[in-house]
Amino acid sequence: MKSKLADIATISSGIYPKVEPNGEVYLLVGSDFDRYGNGIPIRNRTAEVRITAKNQKHQLFEDDILLVSKGSYNRACRYDHNMGPAMASTLFLVIRVDEEEVLYPRYLQWWLNSTQIQQQLKRYSRGSKIPSISKKMISGLELPLPSLQKQKLIVEIDECAKLENRLRLELAGQRKLLIENRLYEKTYENRRNEKR
Repeated sequence: MKSKLADIATISSGIYPKVEPNGEVYLLVGSDFDRYGNGIPIRNRTAEVRITAKNQKHQLFEDDILLVSKGSYNRACRYDHNMGPAMASTLFLVIRVDEEEVLYPRYLQWWLNSTQIQQQLKRYSRGSKIPSISKKMISGLELPLPSLQKQKLIVEIDECAKLENRLRLELAGQRKLLIENRLYEKTYENRRNEKR
């Protein structure tokens, strides 16, 4: 089964609010997420935006998907309440799943970050200096909808693959360090042997 994204999710633009030193919520930008699109807890920064009647509808909810709509890498990021109360900046399109019994938000994030969809987003982006993706274009994307159980399984497998990749990189770094240390020791061991 497939469905247009606009039929199962609400899509809105991020905001450009007045920034104040003693705000109530954070204004999220690209650096608030890791390369996989996971939220990073905000530290050493104060909330920048006051909640008003006009902007309160832009407050983020758990598992809102924030799609980077400007630039050449349009990763999908997931808002997590551990980041603190927040709103999305104009860098993002905010996608809020309406039909959670049909669409698992983390599956949507995985799907948007897949190589095939990222290539499609690049083809559809407009602008010569800073390419950008429109809300209209995202709304029309047709999303395959396997069962919720399969969606969750896909996300679990993807998380395992990311963990494996992180561990492999960490292991490679530790191995490199070990080899360098052994070579360094051998260098000085040879000097000590030569002095005898």
